[in-house]
Amino acid sequence: MSGFLAKEGCATVGFEKSMWTVMIDGARILLEAHIDDFMITCANRQVLDGFRARFLDVFAGTYEGVLQHYLECEVTCDMDKGTTYLSQTHYAEEILCTHNFWNATPRLTPMQPNTHLNKDD
Repeated sequence: MSGFLAKEGCATVGFEKSMWTVMIDGARILLEAHIDDFMITCANRQVLDGFRARFLDVFAGTYEGVLQHYLECEVTCDMDKGTTYLSQTHYAEEILCTHNFWNATPRLTPMQPNTHLNKDD
């Protein structure tokens, strides 16, 4: 993989060895890897599609479409607003159901509302 990324002109991002970036035709591509899952993002669709096609020509894989779930997070993008929202609601609900806590009665927090803690507390 490093040979392919080097040929494409990619460089790692900071100290992170599982994230790379490259500028192609003035558009920045970010590539993130986690075990055998990859997320590739770019604001320029044509540049993104070209990079992904070259990537999949070299490595066995599939394109799953627009990212909706990644590492137990739900991903919601609003292209018009330029925002991305990450949520772990589904993951938290799954944990509660698996361990029979879905219908548990919440307990009161033993602290007054609006209490602010500092580093010495």
